[in-house]
Amino acid sequence: MSIVPPPIEELLTETFAPGRTLNYRKKELIYRRGDTPSGVYLIRSGTVKVYALNARMEEDTIFTFGPGELLLLRWGLTGIVGDVYIVAMSPVEVTQLSRPDFMSAIYERPQVAVRLLEVLAGHTGLLIDRIAKS
Repeated sequence: MSIVPPPIEELLTETFAPGRTLNYRKKELIYRRGDTPSGVYLIRSGTVKVYALNARMEEDTIFTFGPGELLLLRWGLTGIVGDVYIVAMSPVEVTQLSRPDFMSAIYERPQVAVRLLEVLAGHTGLLIDRIAKS
């Protein structure tokens, strides 16, 4: 048995296999601040923008995500609902996996958890770099 986990793309494809496919049109809102998500999403195609509204009610882009990336990961792991909006910047196809199924995959396959830690570390690093430059 290899100690190196499979590539994250392979793990996510396997993990999200039992999920359901959803499609969004360009500019369609995928998630609204305060809503309870219906699942964690794996982006199959297209691009999305994750943003928050500042005190002047202007959009502050936090991330732009594309194929192979996860949406609503914080909620999927912690149950905490974020103060963000997610909008499709192009036609988007995602695979949605319920939170219980997502958590089961993590508990049953530690290599999924290892790869998700890498994803979260990357996101954290991007945010730290952004703050440092402002």
